[in-house]
Amino acid sequence: MAADQIALHNRVMETRKPTCLQGHFIGLDLEHVSYEAIYLPVRTDNGGMQVIGGLYDLAEGASK
Repeated sequence: MAADQIALHNRVMETRKPTCLQGHFIGLDLEHVSYEAIYLPVRTDNGGMQVIGGLYDLAEGASK
C-alpha cells in the first residue's frame, strides 16, 4: 500500500493535477469504512512540489 501511495503522490506532483479516490478500508480488527480522498498539488516557498491530501469517512447511509 505504501508503494501505491508514493506512486500516486509522485503522479500528482508530476502532472500538477488533482486526483480523487473512492474506496473501502477493510482490515484486521477494523470495521469496513467507505472513504473519498482528494490529493492536491501545491508549490512550496522554494518552488518544489508537495501534495496536500484529505480523507473523508462516508458514514453508512450517506448519499453520494
